[in-house]
Amino acid sequence: METNTLSSAIKKVAISYILIYLHINISVIDILPDWLGYFLIVSVLPVLSQKEKSAQLLKPFGIAIGIWNIVEWLLKISGDELNFYVISLVFSIITIYFHFQLITNIAALDIEETKKKRLLNLRTATVILHTVLSLLLLVPTIIDIDGEIYYYILMLMLIPQLVICFWISGELFIISKSMKEKEVELPQATAEAEDADEEKSDSE
Repeated sequence: METNTLSSAIKKVAISYILIYLHINISVIDILPDWLGYFLIVSVLPVLSQKEKSAQLLKPFGIAIGIWNIVEWLLKISGDELNFYVISLVFSIITIYFHFQLITNIAALDIEETKKKRLLNLRTATVILHTVLSLLLLVPTIIDIDGEIYYYILMLMLIPQLVICFWISGELFIISKSMKEKEVELPQATAEAEDADEEKSDSE
């Protein structure tokens, strides 16, 4: 079954990035909530951990982020706002670590060197941007800043962050496809080798 293959796991991570960073709202309801993406990632961690054992250590962090996202999602639906800046900052730090380690684990798999380097560069870029965005959350609590100016600053940082995250998703889809091709070729090569051995034995 494809559901337990490494290529399928990488594909699900790619889909998760779309769920996490693509927001489609109907009224105030995000129909692609972030928590769906995090729980999908958590579901494939056992498969990733077969190759990279440290990936399984991300499970409690992924579950915690998912639950936090559910709380934010439900509060947004009810029309309330969550103003716990310190807690939000803590979860931002956890989220940064989660994505850093996840992409690091994937890059450590048996993939082409060029893809590996590109993925690691994208990982570093998104970590830097995510860190800056997290620090910007503290700005209104430290200084009195015009709301419109603050909004434009956030948008200026958010746009490249979204571009990079969708880029990561695209790279993961490509890696998943190449892995799937290898998974198909390996049984075929094994079968051909077995047939060759049988023919050799028969000729002897």
